[in-house]
Amino acid sequence: MKNRLLIFLFLFSLQYCFGQDIITTKDRKQLNVKVIEQTDKSVRYKMADYQDGPLLMLRTRQIRKIEYKNGYSDLMGYQNPRKERPLGIGAGYAWLPGFLLAVLFSFLLAVALRLLSFRSLMNILKSDR
Repeated sequence: MKNRLLIFLFLFSLQYCFGQDIITTKDRKQLNVKVIEQTDKSVRYKMADYQDGPLLMLRTRQIRKIEYKNGYSDLMGYQNPRKERPLGIGAGYAWLPGFLLAVLFSFLLAVALRLLSFRSLMNILKSDR
C-alpha cells in the first residue's frame, strides 16, 4: 500500500513539474509560472513553485513569448523584425549608402574637373609667354 501511494505521489509531482507555463521576457529571462489571466496590456500569473503566493503582473510590452503547458506558444507584442535590427536591410535606410556614394562621386568629379580646368588654364598661360 505504501509503495502504491509513493508511486501515485511521484506521478502527480511529475505532472506538476512539467505542467507549467514559461514566460520569456524581452531581456531573455525565463519565468516558470502559471498564467491566470491575459489581457491586451498585461499578463497576471503565479509562480509555479509558489501557487499560494501573490498574483503577479507583467506588461505585455515586457514579454517576448509565452509557452503554455499544452505546447502552444504565444508571441507577444508587435513582431516586426525591424524592431530588433532597425538598420538592417529593408529598414528604410537602404537608399542611404547609394545616396552617399552618389554625393561622393559628384564631389570627386567636381574636384577633378576643377583641377583639369586649372591645369589647362596654367598650360594656356605658359604657352602665351
